[in-house]
Amino acid sequence: PSVLYAKPAVAPQLENRGIWKAAPTLVSGTQAYRDGEWMYQDYLYDDHCAVGVLDPTTPWPETDFIFSPVAGTFTYPTTRRYADNAADLVEFRTKPLAGATAFRVTLNSLTDPGLVGFTIALGISQETQKWPADAGVSSSAAYFVTVHGHSATMTQAGTGRVLQPAPTVSVSVRRRQFTVEVPHTAWDPGKSTVRMSIGVGLWDRAHAHYQLPAVGPATATTPGGGGAAPVGLVNVGPRLNEPWPSLAQPTETIADSAAGELVQPFMWREHEQAYELGVLGSVEPFSANVSFAKLARHVTDNSDIPRSGSTDRIFASHFWFGQGLDPTQVCSRIVPPTSVGARCKGRMVGQLQPYNLYVPSGPAPRGGYGMTLLLHSLSGNYNQYATSHNQVQLARRGAGSIVLTPGGRGPDGGYAGVAEADTFEAWNAVAHLFPLNPDWTVVSGYSMGGFGTYRLAERYPDLFARGFSVVGEASPASGLPSLRNVPILAWNATADELVPVDGTVENTQQLTAAGLRYIEQLFPASDHLKLAP
Repeated sequence: PSVLYAKPAVAPQLENRGIWKAAPTLVSGTQAYRDGEWMYQDYLYDDHCAVGVLDPTTPWPETDFIFSPVAGTFTYPTTRRYADNAADLVEFRTKPLAGATAFRVTLNSLTDPGLVGFTIALGISQETQKWPADAGVSSSAAYFVTVHGHSATMTQAGTGRVLQPAPTVSVSVRRRQFTVEVPHTAWDPGKSTVRMSIGVGLWDRAHAHYQLPAVGPATATTPGGGGAAPVGLVNVGPRLNEPWPSLAQPTETIADSAAGELVQPFMWREHEQAYELGVLGSVEPFSANVSFAKLARHVTDNSDIPRSGSTDRIFASHFWFGQGLDPTQVCSRIVPPTSVGARCKGRMVGQLQPYNLYVPSGPAPRGGYGMTLLLHSLSGNYNQYATSHNQVQLARRGAGSIVLTPGGRGPDGGYAGVAEADTFEAWNAVAHLFPLNPDWTVVSGYSMGGFGTYRLAERYPDLFARGFSVVGEASPASGLPSLRNVPILAWNATADELVPVDGTVENTQQLTAAGLRYIEQLFPASDHLKLAP
């Protein structure tokens, strides 16, 4: 497909203009110093605020996100100008100027600057301080800079005294960026190291404070999913230690596994955020110590960005269909049976898209890394295999293979339509970052990813050296002859609830009839999820 070889797309959220020069890291949950700027890269679609009372009208229903539930319960007002994503922080950066300190905040979605606000906490205090504007949280801080629309106020923590002159604000709606300059005559960090935190929320223009989510459903103008102590901040950072998901626990049935995921929902990397905001009302763990001495010397420091192991990353897509999340873009469901096939656009309709990448430790192999596409399951997401045996063992084959799990534009794309394009765009992004060996490319996946393994190998047999389908099938089987030069390893389970063994046997017969090279391994008495960890 041509998109695999296309030049990288340019997303407005990643553009630099004016005083900003440094390239973004595009590695979520990390910080770096580049070109006299410090930057923190946040996660995408992690804007779920605190643990509260579940909104029954949530755009993240458990039935569609069984294996990738969200931890926070916040839901946006239902009008589309909020895009179910208006407070999703993408990046936070700062740099010193001759007479001011500049900050830049980039959001994933922005239709109206007046709908959102954010607060930057600066410095430390002996006691925790209540954040301004009904943010509903506290942390150590000496000063707060609160921005809403085109206005900003700097206050002293504890006393609330307003510092003058006021910060200036410029907004680019196209780039979803706010640039704030705090004059040195109000606050001057000099060459000190400053503790910084940031929180983004929706703004109530009528009452000049953050919107607090109600307990219960959102309305057209008010957010829902609040708790007993509502919190006005939806997405906070820097979060440099968000826990990874773990699939190492024993899995018995789909129902058991789904229940386990709801107890420990880590898939969107916002579990600690939801807990701290909802249970403790705190932003204390979310901060970074920024050295203005390093910034003055234009030090380059990428040491916080992992060179190996599992990372969550961001790329700019050539395709977008609006901003944020569109819950109406359902690609497939089991109940009721739904499939739009190649017409799939996916629910994550914006231009920035997430993916997970595992890089083996050590130097790159001579001739380049292998590339293994590891496709996620129905109702899963790109973090499904992080810390799993699937990811690690596939990466450690031979001299070392990079393992890529694309986001697939949501939980149910089936690797068709735009969800298929998403796979190749993520691959394209990786090819611009690491040397790859085109002769050592494998496609694999679990459940929906197993079906996707057959689908992509059948459609693009010239790209893949082999395929490895786990609890999946070729559907429809008419494409099997194109696997003439793509050997298949298939793992299936005899007690599979979703992919019955009868279909597996028929699939094996079809592979045999087509004269293809394959290995079929059946796991007796195993259910659909037994092989997942």
